[in-house]
Amino acid sequence: MSATQQQRADWSLKPRGTVSAAAQGALGLVGTALTGSQHPPRALGYRLGCWLGAGGWLTWSWTATPWAQAALATLGLGTLAAGLLAPWARTAPPADTPGSGGGLVVRRHVTLAAE
Repeated sequence: MSATQQQRADWSLKPRGTVSAAAQGALGLVGTALTGSQHPPRALGYRLGCWLGAGGWLTWSWTATPWAQAALATLGLGTLAAGLLAPWARTAPPADTPGSGGGLVVRRHVTLAAE
């Protein structure tokens, strides 16, 4: 690089090292927690647990091989646990209240129903 050229900032999301990858992961986790605030804590905990479990398995399997019998068995058990816990973490849909904007109704049907 010559003395007249300035180094430009790289704003890509490509991790450059261990610290930047950990920072991006933490930002993603914080973003998930903030956007999931409308869900009950158990649903948010379930989602975060699934993400952490999948990330942990991926990191562990990359140290050896994802095709090892232990890695595949762990993946299967994690998937089974996530499937069994999914109904527990399911959120009930909000009840439709008048004026909540829950659906699109044609005006002529509204007037017909009012008559």
